[in-house]
Amino acid sequence: MLKWDPLEFVDFLGTLPVEGEDGISHIYEVKKHGLRLSIHVYQYDGDVYIQLHRDGVEHAILDFRIQDSDAARRVKDKRGDYFEFAAGRLFGGRYDGDAPIPYGLRIKIDPDIHLSFFRTSA
Repeated sequence: MLKWDPLEFVDFLGTLPVEGEDGISHIYEVKKHGLRLSIHVYQYDGDVYIQLHRDGVEHAILDFRIQDSDAARRVKDKRGDYFEFAAGRLFGGRYDGDAPIPYGLRIKIDPDIHLSFFRTSA
């Protein structure tokens, strides 16, 4: 199960999700500067699907899936305000919500949509 705070997603992304049947999935979309970022969160499975579309392009320019992710957390530091998603099965279901995520995907939306893979040094 994904450890996350849905209200932090709403605050960070500035949009309400479309909830799937029985509230088991949440779809967030952000549009900026000709890009559309879609984040699909399946909280019970820990799956996060991320797609990035460009206006006028039929297929997603990025289609990325993290399966069995333990955690998604919002971080505000000298690099900015962003969300980190842990790589699959990183914590074995024991993530406390506060510990740094050692590697995964980082998403920023201000001033522009920016996605980057990261690994923190030990």
